[in-house]
Amino acid sequence: MNSRPYLRALEILFRLIIAGIFLYNGLAKITELQDFAQSIYNYDVFPVFLTGIAAVFMPVFEIVLGLFILLGICYRTTSILLLMVTSAFIVLLSQALIRGLDISCGCSGAGAGNLWHTLIQDIFIVGMLLFLLQRKKPFLVLDSLFSRKRSE
Repeated sequence: MNSRPYLRALEILFRLIIAGIFLYNGLAKITELQDFAQSIYNYDVFPVFLTGIAAVFMPVFEIVLGLFILLGICYRTTSILLLMVTSAFIVLLSQALIRGLDISCGCSGAGAGNLWHTLIQDIFIVGMLLFLLQRKKPFLVLDSLFSRKRSE
């Protein structure tokens, strides 16, 4: 029996928060692809031809990652991918702030998202992901269900 049940509760809470953020943002972007492409373009770091590709790819990727972390599918890999994506977002937001760009982050659809607010949120997400990654036996993950069937 786990002597620290609050860690399991914290793990579930963090997964729900991260999944909620990524699912909400991905779904908001996917309904406004053209506006999201413009948001990507406004960062002024990607070639024009990549903005359309990124505008289609990123929302789908965020939705898949949100579902996977929620359900515990490919748990460790998903957590690492989320950490990489969120870290890239932090770099992108930081460069925009340093350059003094007056833009919306585009995180949850057109015209939404203050850069500072989103940067702070992403830093907290990194902290939550690091907590999840250090857990040796994640709680309520589908991975454990599949690994038991293989070992039988």
